[in-house]
Amino acid sequence: MRLAVTGTAIGLGLAFALTRVLSMAMSNLPGQDPLLVGGMALLLLAATLLACWLPARRATRIDPIVALRDE
Repeated sequence: MRLAVTGTAIGLGLAFALTRVLSMAMSNLPGQDPLLVGGMALLLLAATLLACWLPARRATRIDPIVALRDE
């Protein structure tokens, strides 16, 4: 999760910076909607949390001795 949060923060910063640079180069580029970008970042982080949490929860239900004997 820490890696996903770091990557999202870096991506958001680059997205805002590149939008400003591109808007200076192209005059008809529409402005950026911070609510939409923030919402998409939260959706990405929620999907990442779910992808991390479900396998971890399933792994905690297995007895370690049983898992080691199967190997």
